[in-house]
Amino acid sequence: MALLLANPAHGAVKPAFEFAQGCLEPTFARAGRPAQIVVKVKNPGPKQMDVEAILFLPAGVTNASPKINMSRWQKGEFKTLVWNVSASSPLLGEARLELRQGSNLVGSFTFHVNWRNAIPQALGSYIPMPVRAETGRYLIGAIQCPLWNNGIRWPAIATYPDREPVLGWYDEGNPEVTDWEIKYALDHGISFFMMCWYRAKDNANQPVKPALEHWLREGLFHSRYGDQFKFAINFENGNQSFCGKTSERDLLENLLPFWIENYFSRSNYLVLDGKPVLAIYNVERFIRDLGGEKRAPAVIAKMRVACKQAGFKGIYLLGQYCWGTPPELLSQAEQVQRLGMDASWSYHWPTFTGAFGDELRPSGQQAIAAQETLWRNQPSPNLLTLSAGWDSQPWQFSLTKTQWRLTPDEYKDLCQRAKSVLDQRPCDTIENRLVLLDNWNEFGEGHYIFPTRENGFGYLDAIREVFATNAPPHVDLVPQDLGHVPYDSEYRALQRRDNKNN
Repeated sequence: MALLLANPAHGAVKPAFEFAQGCLEPTFARAGRPAQIVVKVKNPGPKQMDVEAILFLPAGVTNASPKINMSRWQKGEFKTLVWNVSASSPLLGEARLELRQGSNLVGSFTFHVNWRNAIPQALGSYIPMPVRAETGRYLIGAIQCPLWNNGIRWPAIATYPDREPVLGWYDEGNPEVTDWEIKYALDHGISFFMMCWYRAKDNANQPVKPALEHWLREGLFHSRYGDQFKFAINFENGNQSFCGKTSERDLLENLLPFWIENYFSRSNYLVLDGKPVLAIYNVERFIRDLGGEKRAPAVIAKMRVACKQAGFKGIYLLGQYCWGTPPELLSQAEQVQRLGMDASWSYHWPTFTGAFGDELRPSGQQAIAAQETLWRNQPSPNLLTLSAGWDSQPWQFSLTKTQWRLTPDEYKDLCQRAKSVLDQRPCDTIENRLVLLDNWNEFGEGHYIFPTRENGFGYLDAIREVFATNAPPHVDLVPQDLGHVPYDSEYRALQRRDNKNN
């Protein structure tokens, strides 16, 4: 079971002092099934206490024993409190924990609880086959970050309870996890992932060694439903922890042949009009490595020739930009055009100075309006990116000061506006049909649409309702609906090792 810090910035009421962690388990609780309220409390001192913990729950929740006595609770000691609870019908509400010494309230803590619709369990079944939600001419893809291997990055996220995925703190190299992802995506109208692709550090100008390739090699390539789902790669050449550096010779003799052989040639790689789609994250660095803006177009032309020689009709090359002030963004988009790339795109909208004036925590409507303005003001051809939020507290980035997140209803509004913009663009072009969703699973930066504890399938349902209007009714499933446990074995093993070492 997960024990999560209910962070005041993410929907919880701030306790009298910092001492409590609490949640409802399982992450996606169903009405009519047993569940638990799990709270971890710490005696902050200054002394030992005898305390009564009293749990207050919304009407409609059954809890046979709301009180737990903690005698001789030592200063600095953690205690884990567990209540067996149930709800006969769906509800969303708040649970409140009070700690009392006699009639004196010594602390209180409030957190959200949510029971979803009851459905029959299909115990022992494998993940049902995806049922593709057709989106017509719109091609919907989600930007994806393959960061969740070995459990090593989850501890930074685990202190933010709203961000826990419905799969648990999952192991991304598990093909069964990938099949859940494919099902969630296809069921809601998303037909491909554009995954961040990393090269091992200090690997420039030599045979290619990928890094963080587990989602592809261990997950997608061994998944049961992988042949139904497309992927494309985004060369993440801006992260200093990996190798982003290249050169003309390295690109044409190492990188591009590796991509063609290992990715482009696969039947489930995203190929449009006979051309594999390749995104470049840091265009400025890409230009510099290829010899500057005067030389880079000639190198790009050679890339197109190499792809034709490999049996394709060329390559769709996408140049990314999203950092800086609005004038700087415009300049970057124009640079992408001058290079002879096929379209510009953004990893995230809008993360730049002055996006919301002096407002660091804009409203949902402010964030929606800012995105729509950017879509309409960028030079063509430009792909639409739809962003759900930004809050990088777990990663502790300098951009953490800016925090915003759309609700699922606001995200649906964003999708509707995007669809309207697409319909006004020239027909039969890549910018008229291709939409990028930011982001599938960037839990650390706080702009994810993956189903989580807080909003369930709200973002995916919004995409489906706007872009797949003729899709048949469906039911969103989680592992517990099939009797499966969370896919978090690597994270739990890491926790056990850390506890043993401490």
